[in-house]
Amino acid sequence: MNLDERMRRASTALLEQVDAVDRDRLYARIATRPRRRWVLAAVAVATAAAAVATVVVVPRLLDRGVIIDQPPFADTSPSPGGDGAEVPTGTWRRVPDPQGLFGGPGEQVITGLAVTNGVAVAVGGDGEHGDQAAIWRAAQLDRWERVAVDLCGEASCTIGDVTTVAEAFVAVGQVDGLPKAWTSEDGAVWTRIDLPVPTGGRPAVSPLTALEEVVSSGDGAVVVLGSIDADGGVQPVAYRADGLDGEWQQGGLGPTFDGELPITFDALTRFAGRYVAIAHAGDGLGFAHSDDGLTWELTPPTPGVYQPNPNRPTALVIDGERLLALGTVHGKDEVDGAVWASDDGVNWQRVHADGIGGPGQQAVLGAGVVDGAIVAVGEHFPGGTEPTHPAAWQRRADGAWLRLDGDGTFDSPGRLTTTAQLDGHSLLVAGSIVTDDRPDVALWTYTLDGDGSDARQQARPDDADCSAAVMPADLPPDAGLPPAADDLREALYEAAVACDYGRLEVLATRGERPFTFSLGAGEDDSPAAYWQMLEQRDEPGERPLWYLAQLLRLPHGQKVETQLQADRYSALIVWPRAFASDQPTDAEYQELVDAGLYGGGGDIAAFRQFGGYAGWRVGITPDGEWISFVAGD
Repeated sequence: MNLDERMRRASTALLEQVDAVDRDRLYARIATRPRRRWVLAAVAVATAAAAVATVVVVPRLLDRGVIIDQPPFADTSPSPGGDGAEVPTGTWRRVPDPQGLFGGPGEQVITGLAVTNGVAVAVGGDGEHGDQAAIWRAAQLDRWERVAVDLCGEASCTIGDVTTVAEAFVAVGQVDGLPKAWTSEDGAVWTRIDLPVPTGGRPAVSPLTALEEVVSSGDGAVVVLGSIDADGGVQPVAYRADGLDGEWQQGGLGPTFDGELPITFDALTRFAGRYVAIAHAGDGLGFAHSDDGLTWELTPPTPGVYQPNPNRPTALVIDGERLLALGTVHGKDEVDGAVWASDDGVNWQRVHADGIGGPGQQAVLGAGVVDGAIVAVGEHFPGGTEPTHPAAWQRRADGAWLRLDGDGTFDSPGRLTTTAQLDGHSLLVAGSIVTDDRPDVALWTYTLDGDGSDARQQARPDDADCSAAVMPADLPPDAGLPPAADDLREALYEAAVACDYGRLEVLATRGERPFTFSLGAGEDDSPAAYWQMLEQRDEPGERPLWYLAQLLRLPHGQKVETQLQADRYSALIVWPRAFASDQPTDAEYQELVDAGLYGGGGDIAAFRQFGGYAGWRVGITPDGEWISFVAGD
């Protein structure tokens, strides 16, 4: 008996044991419209030669996903690296949408998120059923715009998801039923690419319904998985391109995909030297793996892992030396979140997920990692006639899971579905909120709280000369700056990320006015020597070059003459803009949290108690003279 037949028989026996009404109620909540669509997942690839970003495009049905699982659990130990210490929780914030870009007539859907070089991109759809392709872009999280670009011409068009490859964006979907990819260097201008179509085959034209996890990093190969509506029915297909400019190849997937049941894919990642995906054969679970992204093999069921409980994994995240699959299990009397683990991407075990359960029903739809903390997102159904609400959980250091309250942002009916990482310290989370009986797109940020920002800064490489070496090379534009000030801003950023103390010293001391770098420094003291001393100490809050680079990526503010010493200068351009006001607004403080400069709890409260922002700040005159880079008061 082949794998497909075993899975089909197991699924048939399973469905006979599960109350059909309860099962339909669960999946009606997970997918309000049980229709197939194209989705894409990008994966981080680490090899000895290069980092590779990988993408998967898959059709997914959330109304009848069933996998087979085992209690008792095979693994009862805490997660690797857990030392018993509590992982700090964070602050949830709903991203404002004052222009109503994510609402309005029809139905809006976000199916994928990606962030690179300080630019965030969301892809999805709108229209009567959310099935017409749309792209949104933000250089600053509070300033989203709908990208005005012709993606489809006169044809029907959907985009499943988006990721980043070599600091560019790549999205995948279909136009008039034919598979397509789109690439963009800035998220604003997009180029469409035709993917090969097998002889006698067309991809299934599918409205956007399911949402998918995206993980991406580095550059290199791009791998795509999907379905083709061929003569013999819906068939899985694989594509690969070696770089965004490489020729696209079509794969055959391999003999284990030749069964009678249709195969669909969910999340995909790169782990332990291979590509790993969640694969579904009919109503049964399977994992799949590949060495090259073109030829795939379904993973045989692990003995003892598969028992009659309908479940659905929906996301993959890398947890140190393990790969985790997160999803939902449907037991006899309850529906809860679940976690599976693998050391090699081939053999899987169910692990304890205490906390992704409890009263009502829970569904995990996506997951992300922030500062090593794993966060699962989804929805919670209290029961009865109550609607579902957004839900999120964070894994603690001891392996247990903690339900997050959303800081008041989960009060409206809706769900969380997919995530993208922001600068290594925060997650950008997409989902939906029901307004006037109509689901509208919504975005959140989740930022870990702490005593300071250094706990959320990216790790400094052992061979790096300074903390700013982890920052992107490209600096996003800051509209409204005078040309001389903008030129100096770019020069400062370039010197900071290059760890060029000598260049920073020249820029600080070349002007006629005194330069302020330490509130206790003398006139003959060297600013570069002071910064280098702090960098070598590598103490929390004392990584000046990282702060300098991160501040210059934020919107600027301006202090007017009445706030300044008139005998020195009449105007001063400052970063962050919170320093330009005696009473910074909530949005201005939130910029500091979103950028990882300061925590969302005690740090901001301390500034408010002090009476204004007193952290690291940069000052430049409109004519391009660097006046200050200092912290304190």
